[in-house]
Amino acid sequence: MSGKTKKVLTASLIALIAFTVIIALAPKHGYGISMNTAVEVRDGKAFPENATHTFYVKASGKYSVRADWSNNEQPGFVTGFTLTDENGNTVYSISGGLLSFDTEPMKLKAGKYLCRLDYLCDEEAYNAFQRTNGLPEGMEDTSWFKDGEWFFGCNIKLYEADRTKDAVMICCGVIIALMLAFTIITLVTDDKSDASKYDERQVAMQGKAYKRGFFSIVLINTGLMVFSSLLGSFAQTGVYLMLGIVLGTCVTVTTQIMNDAYFRLDQNKKVFYILFGVLAVINAALGIRNILKGNAVVDGMVSFAGTANLFIGLMTVYVFAALLVKKIRDGKEACDEEP
Repeated sequence: MSGKTKKVLTASLIALIAFTVIIALAPKHGYGISMNTAVEVRDGKAFPENATHTFYVKASGKYSVRADWSNNEQPGFVTGFTLTDENGNTVYSISGGLLSFDTEPMKLKAGKYLCRLDYLCDEEAYNAFQRTNGLPEGMEDTSWFKDGEWFFGCNIKLYEADRTKDAVMICCGVIIALMLAFTIITLVTDDKSDASKYDERQVAMQGKAYKRGFFSIVLINTGLMVFSSLLGSFAQTGVYLMLGIVLGTCVTVTTQIMNDAYFRLDQNKKVFYILFGVLAVINAALGIRNILKGNAVVDGMVSFAGTANLFIGLMTVYVFAALLVKKIRDGKEACDEEP
């Protein structure tokens, strides 16, 4: 068995293990409903006054609630949302005119849960809902309250969610992508080439690049640690850790690319251009999709699970751009040297 075959088989085995972990950790229980109701407001009262749906959760665990009624025409009422267990205890509540939200994971026991949408048609009803659910009272914009008829739609989903599992699955996805890239690079590398290693200048420059990347991460993490009390309310810890890794990687890769220490002489650069281009498009698209679905910000904080793909996508876009800049610069230098 050749060395190239062994490398490909090893990478395939690692990717298979990572894929198995993703399958094992993938959510097994999820419940969803689309509620579409014709609501009429007459003299400050809604008909019907509310809409309800019951979810039967089969297994205890951590669940998140996602609800979206932001795509409606602006109605003449504010909507109050509550999720209560079979004992009548409120698990989660929120209110808003046109709203989309995704909660942090919360522990739920197996059993029956009631989702209720209350159509609040005046300031008194709004304050009563807020007071009952321990939410801030006081409606700044009362122009929402008006008579009329509306077709009101809302999508509600109750799904298994665990930030630790999400992080592990993201890491496994990154491992699979790296193994795929490693396999492609291995297949396009000529084992018989005499230039199968980096030369001494490239090795020395790589040492400088890694040193710069290391100190960049140290400086970034030091700054995040110093200002942690201020930054902690804006994003989850994983977001800041990912930011340090991405910036440190960009510093390292930029130094290598711009000093011809990134590629070995036996490697096909065109394959790298295509590979980074594809990875950039895929991860950026997934990141934008998470933003549009409202997964990037959860309960007022930037979510690691919702932005990891975006960070990786931006990093691969940056690397792809650096490769193109270097290619253009080398082409100009070659033209200038021609007599």
